[in-house]
Amino acid sequence: MSLLTLQPGTRLGPYEILSALGAGGMGEVYLARDPQLDRQVAIKLLPAQTAADPRSRERLRREAMAVAAIDHPYICKIFEISEHDEALFLVMEYVAGDTLQHRLRAGRLPLSEALRLAGEIAEALQEAHIRRFLHRDLKPANVMLTDHGHVKVMDFGLAKRVEEAPSADQITVDATAAQLTAHGGIVGTPDYMSPEQVKGGTLDPRSDLFSFGVMLAEMIGGKHPFRQPTVVETLSAVLRDPPDLAVAAPGVTALVRRLLAKNPEDRYASAAEVRVDLARLMSSRETPTPAAEASTAIRSIVVFPSTITPAIPRRTISLKG
Repeated sequence: MSLLTLQPGTRLGPYEILSALGAGGMGEVYLARDPQLDRQVAIKLLPAQTAADPRSRERLRREAMAVAAIDHPYICKIFEISEHDEALFLVMEYVAGDTLQHRLRAGRLPLSEALRLAGEIAEALQEAHIRRFLHRDLKPANVMLTDHGHVKVMDFGLAKRVEEAPSADQITVDATAAQLTAHGGIVGTPDYMSPEQVKGGTLDPRSDLFSFGVMLAEMIGGKHPFRQPTVVETLSAVLRDPPDLAVAAPGVTALVRRLLAKNPEDRYASAAEVRVDLARLMSSRETPTPAAEASTAIRSIVVFPSTITPAIPRRTISLKG
């Protein structure tokens, strides 16, 4: 079976395809029905070149089975990896909601919400790193915001497990070998790669934390701290330029800058450390409450109506002209 869009009603083994959810470099994703348990699941149909290569298939099977052992409220659950007519596919938990990427299109998040969601993402990373997994493709498109207001870190298709790591903070993987596909291309999203990932160096949990820092900067400031008009310019900025950060409370800015340090030695050593500082910021007076943020926005609207977007419902304040 070739990697083509599957129509509703198509069956992959026992699963019935209901609709397409999306597609990317790591495969096509579908909403499907599991008739055995009468539930909806997400199915990722993997690229044909992955299914055709025996070594890639076996590696993916091992790593998918290992990821399936992770049971955490902020990580999307993998149920199984299976085959049908030479197609290789993952069966995953279906998460209703929107991606963080979609949410960010409307602009920055309120600071209190950004820090709360960041804490959940950091908790998910901590769990994965304890299990000796690096995500390696952490980005807003791979973070779902559920209908209940929590996160689900998705797409561990690039996740890499390192069996020989003596402890979670000593996980390392060679980026050059890990990022090359069968066609020699780099797997991953350049905008969110760490400097060492861009250079093809050795990766450890601090690489995921850099990607996390890029996301957090976007959540707080509404803009990417390194993005330039071209991929080459963006990668150059990741390697050489200081991050372009929006104005925030000093403690928040310091946390993001530390996450985005060019040298891994200057970053947080673990997601657990990040969670400690996030919790401190959330409980400190530096972080405005949602009510305080709304109040600040209202005062700003009165003074600068042409440049400030209201942070309260349109039915309360209408800006015209």
